[in-house]
Amino acid sequence: LKIYLIDQFVCHEYIWRRSRSRSRDEFREGLHSHRAALHHHVSIAVTSPRQALTCPRAHREGPSFFSRRSLPGGMESLDRSTLCLKFVHVDVRPAGIAVVTIAKEPVNSMDLAMWMELDRVLVSLEANTSVAAVIFASGLKRDVFSAGNDLMELYAPKTSAERYSNFWITQNAFLVRLYRSRLATIAAIRGACPAGGCAISLCSDVRLITPEGSMGLNEVQLGIPVPKFWGLLMGRVVSPKIAQDILLSGRMVAAAEAKQLGLVDDVVSADKLMERALAAARKACEVPPAARAATKLLLREDFCKAWELFYPTEPEYGWKFLSSASTIAVLEGAMRRLSSKGQKQEATSRL
Repeated sequence: LKIYLIDQFVCHEYIWRRSRSRSRDEFREGLHSHRAALHHHVSIAVTSPRQALTCPRAHREGPSFFSRRSLPGGMESLDRSTLCLKFVHVDVRPAGIAVVTIAKEPVNSMDLAMWMELDRVLVSLEANTSVAAVIFASGLKRDVFSAGNDLMELYAPKTSAERYSNFWITQNAFLVRLYRSRLATIAAIRGACPAGGCAISLCSDVRLITPEGSMGLNEVQLGIPVPKFWGLLMGRVVSPKIAQDILLSGRMVAAAEAKQLGLVDDVVSADKLMERALAAARKACEVPPAARAATKLLLREDFCKAWELFYPTEPEYGWKFLSSASTIAVLEGAMRRLSSKGQKQEATSRL
C-alpha cells in the first residue's frame, strides 16, 4: 500500500505562507486549485495496513508496494513500520511507540529542511491512530542531541528576509504542534542540547538527559535575543525567576542541575537512555489516551493560541535585528571563535 497524505494543516500553511496578501475567502478558493499539485509534492508514505485504514486519503497500489523502493521527497519505505527521510528516521515500535531519530552529521544543525521534515513526520504520526507516543533522539556519532539552529539560516549575508521568514514560521509551527500534540512526547537527550534542540525538549512531556549532557536557550551568548515564547515556555517548565536567570546569562545548564531545577525529569546513562525513554512512553500509554490528550490540551491550548498569533509577527523584527551591522559582526565573531577551536563544521550550528 502506498499512501499519499495531504494533511489539512500542511496544505493550509503551505499555501497561506505564499499568499499572505490574500483574504481568507480568496485563500479558500485557491486551496482547491492547489490541492492537486500539492498531492504530487507533499507526500507521506504510510506502509502498514493499519495505517492505511486510518488514512482518509489513500491510494491502494497493491502488495508489490512492500518491496523496497524510492519515494518522493527523498524518503524510502524500508518495511511496514519504518520510514526514512533525509535527516529524520522513524521507527514505529510495538504498543504504538514511535522513535524519531534525528541524524544530520556532525551536530544536527537545524536548517529549514530539517524543521520541515520534523513537522512532516509529526503530522503523519498524529494522523495515525495506532501511534500513541513519540520519542525524539539523536542518531549522531558524538554526544550531541542537537547543536541548535543552523547559523546560516540566521546570518544575513547568507540568507534573505523571505527565507528567514519561512524558516522561522516553519520551526515555530512545528514546536506549537509538538507542544499541544495528542501524543505522549519524550525527549531522549544524549549530550549537548542548546537553543533549537532545547526548544524541542521543552515542548516534550518528558525530558531525560545523559550525565554529560547540558541544555539551555543560549542565544544571548551569540548576540541574539531569546525568542519570546521559547523563554516563556522555559518559565512554564521551571519558574519565571529561574528561567530569567538562565536566559539572561545564556548559560547551559548541566545535567545534575537541570534535574534539580526541574528542567529535566531524570539523568540516565547513555546505555540506558532509550530503555528509560521507552519505559516512560509505555507508562504514559497506560493512561486512557483521550482523557490524557484532552487534559493536556486544556493546560496548554491558551498558551499555544497566543504563540500561534505571535510567531508570524516575529520575522519582521527578527530580520531587522539579524541584518544590522552589529549583529552580523557578533555572529561573524562567533563563527571565527568556533573555527579557531577546530570546529569548522560546527560553526554553523550553535543556535
